[in-house]
Amino acid sequence: MRIMITLYVARIFILLLMMHVVNLKGDNLNKVISASKTEDIPVIDGILDDKCWLKADKDDNFITIDNTGKYACSVRFLQNKGELYMAVVSKINEPEKNVQIIENIKKQSGFKKGFLNDRTKFSKKGLCLEIFFCPTGNGSNIHKFLANAAGQMCGNLKWNWTYFKKNAPRFSSVVDKGHWSLEIAFPVNEGFHNAKMHPGQTWLFSLIRYDNVPTAFWNGRASNFGDPNTFGRLLVGDYKEWWSYNGEKGLRKDIKDCFLFDESLKDKHPELKALYLEACKKAKELKKAKDKLGKIKSNDDFLKLNEPFKKALRTVKRLKAYARTIKETENKLK
Repeated sequence: MRIMITLYVARIFILLLMMHVVNLKGDNLNKVISASKTEDIPVIDGILDDKCWLKADKDDNFITIDNTGKYACSVRFLQNKGELYMAVVSKINEPEKNVQIIENIKKQSGFKKGFLNDRTKFSKKGLCLEIFFCPTGNGSNIHKFLANAAGQMCGNLKWNWTYFKKNAPRFSSVVDKGHWSLEIAFPVNEGFHNAKMHPGQTWLFSLIRYDNVPTAFWNGRASNFGDPNTFGRLLVGDYKEWWSYNGEKGLRKDIKDCFLFDESLKDKHPELKALYLEACKKAKELKKAKDKLGKIKSNDDFLKLNEPFKKALRTVKRLKAYARTIKETENKLK
């Protein structure tokens, strides 16, 4: 009897855990921040007094291990000329104690400040951040970086630092008046395996704060922080710019490109024509939702269009795949 009860409880626990994971993934689809282009390059000194940071998209909606505000954080992004700029501000609890921890780290034998090419030289004691990027946006080529309040930064794996052959990330860490500020400039073209930054791109991103243990999460809680299914989205360009590349104009272009070489395809194949009409309808519904909303200035505005955009995108992808299959089949029969 006890065994049966134990198994029953275990099944309930697993079910709840699965529900948590599903909800987590669903929530993260709606976690988004933009990296708008800046003409004023920020000074990487960790102070964050540059005017360009005031214009940057800022997100302080972190999930913390408690609701007291002890582990409050904020993150901002900017980009220009092949560099991605990131700023993180973390509230410090017990400033005197944390300053002492930082000083003790600096006194350790072999301590080296700056960007390290050896993770074993990096200290995860005290205040520390884990930063994840996936420039492809599809879960492949994940890059992980570590940074601490003692002024150290490192790639998690060897390949995360060997790509930086000439230019390592420029960064600065400042601890002052109960806050830790971290400012980083990533050389994207070199450091992210030949990744590029073009307006309209979508990267995946995640950020975890440690105070010896995980205390704050930008994207949500998960047992495997490196799982790209738990990452949020980092948009290259501001929301308006991203939308101009990927919204109804981008979808209409994709629909048109399906028949670039043979406009008569949809008339020859009734199923393809039906899918074409459905895609056009979804694109019009998206435009209507966009026109109703007006200007897209924030992630709240962006997310209001998220659902109609996903529906239209799924239909257009089906149309493209079907049209490509028909063209390939016809070419083989020639």
